[in-house]
Amino acid sequence: MAGQEGWAQDDGTMSTITATDNRVPVVSVCCGRSGKRRKFKLKKALRKTVFWKRRNKYFDAQVGNVEAWAGDELEQQESFGFFYFDAQEDVISDYDYNLHLGDLSLRSKKKGAPSTIPEEQLDEASILTPKQKTTSIPIEELTPENATIEQLLQELQNPSFKSPKTGQSGYPGGFTPEQLEQVEIFLRGLEEAKKTNPGIYEQVYSYLDVEDMPMTISRCIRATKFNAQEMLDRLIANQEQFDHAKSKQFYPNVDEAIGAPFSVFLSQYPFVGLGRSNQSLPVNYFQAGKINPEGIMALTTVDQLEGYYWWSFMYKFKRELREARLHAPDKTPSYGLCEAVTIIDLQGLSASALSSDTMDVIKLSSKIADFYPETLHKMLIVNAPGFFAMSWGIIKKFIDPQTAARIQIFSNKNKALKALQEMVDIDEIPSDYGGNNKTIKEALMNWSTDPLLLRQEVELLYIKRRGKAHGKQSWELKEGERVDITVYTRSASGAKITVKKDDNEVQSVEAFCAMEGDTIKSNNCKIDMGDLVGPCTLSLEADDLDTVDKKHHKESRGYFLVVGDVKKVV
Repeated sequence: MAGQEGWAQDDGTMSTITATDNRVPVVSVCCGRSGKRRKFKLKKALRKTVFWKRRNKYFDAQVGNVEAWAGDELEQQESFGFFYFDAQEDVISDYDYNLHLGDLSLRSKKKGAPSTIPEEQLDEASILTPKQKTTSIPIEELTPENATIEQLLQELQNPSFKSPKTGQSGYPGGFTPEQLEQVEIFLRGLEEAKKTNPGIYEQVYSYLDVEDMPMTISRCIRATKFNAQEMLDRLIANQEQFDHAKSKQFYPNVDEAIGAPFSVFLSQYPFVGLGRSNQSLPVNYFQAGKINPEGIMALTTVDQLEGYYWWSFMYKFKRELREARLHAPDKTPSYGLCEAVTIIDLQGLSASALSSDTMDVIKLSSKIADFYPETLHKMLIVNAPGFFAMSWGIIKKFIDPQTAARIQIFSNKNKALKALQEMVDIDEIPSDYGGNNKTIKEALMNWSTDPLLLRQEVELLYIKRRGKAHGKQSWELKEGERVDITVYTRSASGAKITVKKDDNEVQSVEAFCAMEGDTIKSNNCKIDMGDLVGPCTLSLEADDLDTVDKKHHKESRGYFLVVGDVKKVV
């Protein structure tokens, strides 16, 4: 309706009302007989001033200083009433009228009131009907190429779709006029930035295949507390890194990205998606207390982990969203949010886990997450140590209130499980957390690509200089089972890894790190187990070879991750 004309009546005189700025939408319409008039206040506007045309003269209506008048009865077909722009509802009367931002909802206590618009002028007046939207393209078909700023603003103001958060603050249908101003600045800024950064739209709308454009815009503008320029600056600063990841196709093969089987990586970094919430959102579980920095670094490097995080956001998360939405009540794409529920389990967390390598990994994950803001729906931190729970009260003061409101901390296991069951059905919760779903360990194994794999036995061995180490657990092979063993390490000093059966050596390998110039890289060595099959019991032993040179004597040494892939005998 922005920029279009409509008929109005003022004391019996027919006149034309029009918006002088195409970016200003019509907000409300008041129809009725002049004489018995209704008073409304012009409270707020998208622009600083609004205008109307009356008896061929324009009046500059300062916000907050103008009162518009209209009749309250809807009985005379010859009267049209009066309409104005950019007002929020503020009816000064006992009569039952509703006026809604960006749409018409006019209701009288008098029942059976006829139309106030003469039949011969229905076409010209139809721009005032509540059902009409300025968006002519279906919401799911909007793209950066065919969507106009006016269409997007209309969808954000009066969404033609529904989601679990439609109408909430910062979501379509829940923006204030001031917030919509920032949205418009953001959208126009994107158009300008595209001239020098052609790929910026791809960065912003990288979830377009799982998320409608208004939802994307909402996420972006919420992330900077409705500061358009801050988000534009962030996008421009991030573009080079995004383009680099794009050149790698966002690392579609996660095994290749990290240089090791993903299922093995998850044994050291147990972050896995399992089940869906009651709102059909993916649910992730991160057993942070079991994170093993030395095991992770034996498998991969921080640089390689960047590929994992890109893959996680661009492939894994999208797949989980689609799977969760299959169970959404109306099964429509626009129902779902690009958000997830995350459970962080701190049981077993120790200070040693918070190494410099761990902090580097956390910084990297936060940096990639910066490209996909506002994807956290809710976070539960469970089994929190007492010191963490007490510190949260202080930490919370430095976190954005909206973000902090999504995070709950639990030291009490029963209270945590109760909170989890309020969000996730019992059949979707892992049995580790009191539900009926599979265990976290079983979910981790789902990422194995070997159809013959039954389970993985994983042991991290640490050997002191010129020392010896033994595995903490024995591996049991059942009848009809065999094992393939691989040793991963980035130790500057090599080691002899021996597999024993009943204290007798079966096979061994000398495991060394890989060198790339002067840089130490992770490496893997296979132990050929030949025709060894179960039933039997295997154990591990390691001897340091003390092969490190002076140049690398300060590098990590002594850690060897031994992985046994137990498979069916065929």
